[in-house]
Amino acid sequence: MMKLGFGLYRHMLDEEHFNFARQCGATHIVVHMADYFRGSRKFSRTDQPIGDLQGWGVSEPVIWTVDELLAIRRQIEKHGLIFYAIENFEAAHWHHILFDGPRKLEQMEVVKQIIRNVGEAGIPVFGYNFSLAGVAGRVIGNKARGGRKRWVWRGVMNKQIAHCRAAWHGICWLHLRRRVSGLRPAKNSYGNA
Repeated sequence: MMKLGFGLYRHMLDEEHFNFARQCGATHIVVHMADYFRGSRKFSRTDQPIGDLQGWGVSEPVIWTVDELLAIRRQIEKHGLIFYAIENFEAAHWHHILFDGPRKLEQMEVVKQIIRNVGEAGIPVFGYNFSLAGVAGRVIGNKARGGRKRWVWRGVMNKQIAHCRAAWHGICWLHLRRRVSGLRPAKNSYGNA
């Protein structure tokens, strides 16, 4: 069955945004737990971080706890919505996994614990995506229909990511396939939550 969901960044988990989601007809919420904008003067509270080689703002490898996830779930449900999914890990949770960095095994344990916590909190879906193209080199420009402002690509970033090997499309997919297969035991411990 199709569900009408609304994606919210962590700093948007408030009454104003929940009411807006309901007004738009949404029944389910997809939460982006990574809060790249937290405490940043450089980026607005609603736009994507842009304009330099720093990429997606700040990222911390903190493991989201069951209590934290349940508190967010209660907050969402209080507004008549369903906490249906989490969109993505923090970049700091898994960048060594994706780029075959020296801390990949340590990060696999972190990611497994997050999956277990999400399952225990009764959140049925965890989406993950890593877009090499979406991590740096963006600026705001009047490039959308009607001259509306939006982010646009600034160009190619050829800067090496610290502590990780140079990567190309095939190697990233290989690492991702290996690591996802390693997550199955954590996911299976909670089934379909």
